[in-house]
Amino acid sequence: MQKETKLVFTGLLDKSDQSLKDLTPNQVQSTVNRLDPVRKMQEEWQNLLTKSLDRDHSLDLEQLKNKEPFELAPKYLELKSRLDSLIIPAAPKMGFLPPKPIYKEPEITFSQKIRLKKRKILLAYEKDYDKKLEAWQKIIDRSETAYKTKLAEYEKILIRMSAEREEIQEVIGKEALEYETERLQKNESTDILQINYHSKQANAVEEYFQMVMQRSEYPDFFPRNIAFEYLPDTQTLYVSAEIPHPDQIPNKKINARSNDNQEDLAAYETEEFSLLYNDIIYKIILRTFYEIISADKSDTVGSIGYNGWVRVLNKGNGRYENICIASLFATRAEFEDINLHLIDPASCFRYLKGISSARLSDLIQVETPISIPHKNAAVLAVKKLLEPLDRGNNLANMNWHDFEKNLIDLLQWEFGTETNEIKLIHSSLETGIEAIATDSDPYRGGKSIFHIKRSIKPIPVSAVRELFGQVMHEGAKNGILFTTADFSPETYEFAKNKPLSLINGIGLLSLFQKYGIKLRINLREAISLESWLS
Repeated sequence: MQKETKLVFTGLLDKSDQSLKDLTPNQVQSTVNRLDPVRKMQEEWQNLLTKSLDRDHSLDLEQLKNKEPFELAPKYLELKSRLDSLIIPAAPKMGFLPPKPIYKEPEITFSQKIRLKKRKILLAYEKDYDKKLEAWQKIIDRSETAYKTKLAEYEKILIRMSAEREEIQEVIGKEALEYETERLQKNESTDILQINYHSKQANAVEEYFQMVMQRSEYPDFFPRNIAFEYLPDTQTLYVSAEIPHPDQIPNKKINARSNDNQEDLAAYETEEFSLLYNDIIYKIILRTFYEIISADKSDTVGSIGYNGWVRVLNKGNGRYENICIASLFATRAEFEDINLHLIDPASCFRYLKGISSARLSDLIQVETPISIPHKNAAVLAVKKLLEPLDRGNNLANMNWHDFEKNLIDLLQWEFGTETNEIKLIHSSLETGIEAIATDSDPYRGGKSIFHIKRSIKPIPVSAVRELFGQVMHEGAKNGILFTTADFSPETYEFAKNKPLSLINGIGLLSLFQKYGIKLRINLREAISLESWLS
């Protein structure tokens, strides 16, 4: 990509010194068309910083969730189309059959009787009738044989189509399960990422800003390698980013000739290109600072350390190396005090005590106190979104399907009997699990309603009010509310003297231990204790 882009710009207007006034209209238009990419690139350099200043770079993580049902997924629509194309043909019909010949006695005249020809006439007539009957029977037999053949083929088609429909429906069921599992896992990961980001957990903060910078719009040939290291104790975000090499910056510009009021292309002078390169790199650095701070609505970042590096060929050993040519460290307060609409990028970089050589295009490595503590981030490519936490056997952040299975199994063990059937009514990460037990025993029978809320915060009184309302509506004998956390004082107060039981995280683990299942609940892995208590 970088090499091809370079060729596009260095190859523009080989005859850049040719006067436009000596060209035909078509040649002029061709020249203007070839000037357009350079003109656009000059505007890109000019607006590299300012075009980012009027945007809110924060991410709405809710938009990352997949809220579409499987019925709208492309895979389902493809399978549904295949299913709809299996149109059952019309059943074969016997078709028109000629009527059976009817035998009628021939009329014999008196003279025929006198001449004793009656018997001969009757035999001839019967013989003719037998021929007609035989011909008719052959037609009927052929028709019936053809009908039976078509009917057999039709039945084979029905069997084959039925098998195809069952196969497609089985695939739909499998795909729906995989889709829903993936959707829930993605949505759950997004929820955990959001919680962990707001609670200043390092992995989540780094992933969040990785996503922010992936959305930042730069020219296609700009390198996109950037890595982060976040230190929660100091609220410092370290950034290691690859910046464009001077060879990646097109060195053509548009000149306006004063003598004939026309435009043509020319190469930048060495000093002129050096100033342009400085301007681009300083704008990139300041823009990165701005986009991080603009996106940080939870104030997780108190300061930013930035190392900008380029990949260069060491002609001494013939190997490519990454060298840092610009470094900047600034606090959030220092940066927010700057009016980026009015600054000169180079002056602003110096004002913030940035470190670089006077001519960045010389690619001189700078000694900098900024270093990423734990990672060699300068060589890391853009990371994919990872699971923010290790799920393990922690009920507080276990995979939702595993959580659901564990809790339903627990209900079966604790409350299920031969007469008491546990039925799952509803399950989702957002609203929790709802189940009902219907006991058919004539003496102790009745309904029990179970609500299970996986939470990192005390359950509010509204949740137990909802359960109580359902108990009354269903005419149930009792309701039980489980949670991985605890209940608010108001919740305990409301449940008094009502057919309600509240089982918190400790009680939940005790029930599992009763059946030999070793699980744990660690809310600090789902959200920091400080954030949880707040």
